[in-house]
Amino acid sequence: MRKLKFRAWDKEKKKWIGKPFSIIGEVTVFDMIKGYSIKDFNNIEVMQYTGSLDKNKREIYENDIVKSTTQYKIIKCGVVKFEEYEDAEGYCVFNHLGWVVTRGSDSTTLLDTYPTEVIGNIYENGDLLK
Repeated sequence: MRKLKFRAWDKEKKKWIGKPFSIIGEVTVFDMIKGYSIKDFNNIEVMQYTGSLDKNKREIYENDIVKSTTQYKIIKCGVVKFEEYEDAEGYCVFNHLGWVVTRGSDSTTLLDTYPTEVIGNIYENGDLLK
């Protein structure tokens, strides 16, 4: 079983809080983020590691902006999210919950993207999505 890993962004100060951290057992996020408390919760965005690495061996986190090439050589950029998505197989439609790369109403599962590269995140590089 892979350990859960997270990173945190301070929305008010517009900076990363420390280094990525793992939560093991009954530990709160605030036990891992020094200098912050529950009163700061509205100003903190916590993102989970997807368990995947990009083509440069960089960890892919929720809210990263990734660039990928589909099997048809179409280059796409999008944001990594954990959400429900549908997958059609013949006459059947399956509902899944997992990591997807979204761009507007279009989404692709993270596993279906071909070489994926982290090019930024929505906090520091939101202009990459324009």
